[in-house]
Amino acid sequence: MAITNKIILDKKKSISEKSPTFIIAEIGSNHNQSLKKAYKLIDVAAKAGADAVKFQFLNYDKMYLHDKINNDKFRSFFKKLELNRSWIKKLINHSKKKKIIFFFSSCFKDGLDIALKLKIKINKIASPQFYSYPQLLDRSLKSNIPTIASTGYSNNKEIIDVISKIKKKNKKNLIVLYCVSNYPTKISDINLDEIKFLKKKLKCIIGFSDHTMSKILPSLAVKYGAKVIEKHLTLSRKLNGPDHSFALEPKEFNEMVQYIKETEQLGQKQKKILKKIKKKFDLKCIYNKNYKKNETLKNIIFSGLRTRKIGINIKEHKILEKKYKLRFNRKKGELIKWKDIVKIS
Repeated sequence: MAITNKIILDKKKSISEKSPTFIIAEIGSNHNQSLKKAYKLIDVAAKAGADAVKFQFLNYDKMYLHDKINNDKFRSFFKKLELNRSWIKKLINHSKKKKIIFFFSSCFKDGLDIALKLKIKINKIASPQFYSYPQLLDRSLKSNIPTIASTGYSNNKEIIDVISKIKKKNKKNLIVLYCVSNYPTKISDINLDEIKFLKKKLKCIIGFSDHTMSKILPSLAVKYGAKVIEKHLTLSRKLNGPDHSFALEPKEFNEMVQYIKETEQLGQKQKKILKKIKKKFDLKCIYNKNYKKNETLKNIIFSGLRTRKIGINIKEHKILEKKYKLRFNRKKGELIKWKDIVKIS
């Protein structure tokens, strides 16, 4: 059954099997809690041709039980990754100016409520929440907000199990991303056939959340059927933070977008061959020897030369041989013309 979902984000952007690849610049926490860096990352993503920027809306107190494992040291580290809630409207407005869609990963219920209240166009359910908190995915889809779900911590059976419990009417706004949650992911750990498998099993739009260092792999994923690509972006891999080291820098991200756009053009149209160019290679029948008047044409199968002059194509040699004779004397190497020959009665 063909996938007919068309997820409309605004008047100009939608996600479907027929639309261009939807490219997401995953900023995550790479802003390093600097609003200036966050703006700069949005600018870079927009300039590269990305369709959306995605941040992580994290909150330690709403996500972790503080204990011996999730201790003060971990809490201090995690707090450095959080997105300042007071920035959200500013980031939305800056993204609008740059004509790029802003959204974030809702990692807890309040995050989703904020996304809905601010009428953010997309909600993201990250791999940990998809695996451990499927109720959040279900609530997001019931809220009728286009929802992207990453599946990095789930095997195929678990993915199918989660999606099978979602009502059909709520699946119309669902996008599932094939993902491997290793940071960075080795190329050898990627199996792009999973994109085809998930598309067939889930009957929804499938994308690829890529954590490899490759600029080319996302374009290959597009050829395998991915309609959404998510890739980490950083201003510099030398910056401190957990996601900088495997993210693409601006020039690399721009190249990745170009590879995707070039890949989209593959196989889109039937091969075009210009008639003018073809004519340059036309082989016309040539007299293979000196012929006398009333002599029969024979063995001209390999007597053809390229010319743009009007003549008889060498492909028609069978029509000529042993069926036509000369009206006039003709010399070897001359072009055979219909006016010089007559059919044998």
